[in-house]
Amino acid sequence: LKKNATWKDYLSLFSSFCASSGFKLHVDEEPTFTTINLQHDISEDFTDIMEWVWKKISISTKELKLENCIKTNISIIMKFEKL
Repeated sequence: LKKNATWKDYLSLFSSFCASSGFKLHVDEEPTFTTINLQHDISEDFTDIMEWVWKKISISTKELKLENCIKTNISIIMKFEKL
């Protein structure tokens, strides 16, 4: 993780990664929450990795906190509370 990176920095990088990988990504920004919906069609292990990575990013940036996570073997929906 970069020392001074923001949540938006990571989200922008992740959006580019998803676009180049053919993943379907939808980000919903609300006043108090941000929801990331990723359809990756890879595996349950990849879903677990994505949850772990985004938890670490939220802890590192101190801008959001993971509130809820819905996982399948081909997708993940993560809802973050804005701090």
